[in-house]
Amino acid sequence: MTRTLFELSAEILALDTALDDLDDSSQLETITAYLETLTIERDEKLDGYAALISELEARATARMTEAKRLTALARTDENKAQRLKERLKLFFETHGLEWVNTTRYRLSITKNGGNTLSV
Repeated sequence: MTRTLFELSAEILALDTALDDLDDSSQLETITAYLETLTIERDEKLDGYAALISELEARATARMTEAKRLTALARTDENKAQRLKERLKLFFETHGLEWVNTTRYRLSITKNGGNTLSV
């Protein structure tokens, strides 16, 4: 008796979920055990297995691309913050200010480790 495509897909999803919870050696054992169960439905199972590989590779690529995008955005934010601090330090120096209290911040030029602006 063959199973439906939905049952086979559920089996592949269960394999994917099981692999998430295992260490590397346990993952290899689970994958080997799965492959050893291939009998009548071999081609359907192998198709689902290959689809899982494709899905994981695509997901990894997408996550790496997103990580690069977020890293670039973080770097841009860090650079902007640094430029803002440098200009604020110049403003303080030009106007002879040592510190200013605002509603939310105490701004000052600190001496420890160099002339930096503390926000």
